[in-house]
Amino acid sequence: MICPGRWSVDQMAVNQPAIDFWRKVIDGYTDGDFFFSALSAALR
Repeated sequence: MICPGRWSVDQMAVNQPAIDFWRKVIDGYTDGDFFFSALSAALR
């Protein structure tokens, strides 16, 4: 692994193309060994 360690990748919930892109990239890089969670945040 080039950059071992714990990583976090965030996207805005309304940006579905970004969510799809990063899930695909991370899935391919980790062979499916990753955790996905959706968080909500209040925008001001």
